[in-house]
Amino acid sequence: MTESSKEPDISPEDLRNLLKEQKISTRQLAEYLNVAETTVNRWLNEEARPTGTAKAVLWALIGAGIGAGALAPFAGIAVGAMASGIGLYKLLKEKLEKVGVDELEERVKLLKKKEETENEIKSLKQKLAEKESELREIEKWTRKEE
Repeated sequence: MTESSKEPDISPEDLRNLLKEQKISTRQLAEYLNVAETTVNRWLNEEARPTGTAKAVLWALIGAGIGAGALAPFAGIAVGAMASGIGLYKLLKEKLEKVGVDELEERVKLLKKKEETENEIKSLKQKLAEKESELREIEKWTRKEE
């Protein structure tokens, strides 16, 4: 077991069995896990072990006892979520590197202020519409009395 994960390590044999059962290539598995094919080959050659999200997804696939041919839809969902998270992380990291933390915090404050102002405007528009409706009612009553 590694210190960073509660799941036991995934052995090269586990990976070979998964590849064989699912009838997929190392390239396909790498794509599902959003890692390089060389990484999968290093796992198979005992040069490295899967870690983090890739390890968790692999254990989910192995532990679920998924039948042949069923890997793609399941992995697509799991890895789609993982890739989205990775993509978001990369985007945020890139933004932080470009604009700096202080400027980013200032932008967040401005966005919050903008949202508060927009909500206030909505509220004022609603109150205005109510007052206009009241005025129309008063005009109706005034005309009836004349």
